[in-house]
Amino acid sequence: MTQLPQILELFSKFAIIGGGLWAVWGAITFGGALKDQNGPDMKSGMWQILGGA
Repeated sequence: MTQLPQILELFSKFAIIGGGLWAVWGAITFGGALKDQNGPDMKSGMWQILGGA
């Protein structure tokens, strides 16, 4: 039972790092779509930013 807090902390760090990377990738997607005026990619990028946050 002493390993459970360590495992939960590891999962928490993974979720924070993964979410941050997902949000950054969404911002890149959104920026590219905004430049190209591509509506569906803008929508996808915005959802990725929100999902990462």
